[in-house]
Amino acid sequence: DRATKSEIKKAVETLFGVKVKLEVESNPELIGGFRLTVNNQRIDASVKTRLEKLKESMSGASLG
Repeated sequence: DRATKSEIKKAVETLFGVKVKLEVESNPELIGGFRLTVNNQRIDASVKTRLEKLKESMSGASLG
């Protein structure tokens, strides 16, 4: 909704110290969370990426 988008925009502007143009896209592939790109810097807080990292860490762990 508009209020949430406004809060996100303000938070990103405060964090990066720049004015931003917020473009919101829905991507069911992410499962949940978000991906954010500001000035070629990417923050990936998607559930998909977190699950992939968990899978990688568990594949190297010994179960025993």
